[in-house]
Amino acid sequence: MRELRNAIERAILLCDGGLITSDHLPAPMVRPQPALAGNPPAGNGSAHPTTPPADGLNLEAVERKFLEQALTKSKGNKTRAARLLGLTRAQLYSRLEKYGFD
Repeated sequence: MRELRNAIERAILLCDGGLITSDHLPAPMVRPQPALAGNPPAGNGSAHPTTPPADGLNLEAVERKFLEQALTKSKGNKTRAARLLGLTRAQLYSRLEKYGFD
């Protein structure tokens, strides 16, 4: 459920004009199948990776980026930024304090 919520929040931030397309959504998670001898693994044709990078993700950096994008998109209106992120105002203020936003 949390992954779905995060995917929707991300799509809302990335879309322009309120229309969410498949380009704004993450690619379906697919388990890699072992390659048969002599057969290279087939790509899924998606521009989105299906697994996190080998060096991992810095989730705090990702969350901070989403906060910045929401505040930019809402022109500093914190109530609207919270709505864009699917957070309550209290949750937004808590995250702003956590990351040192004024």
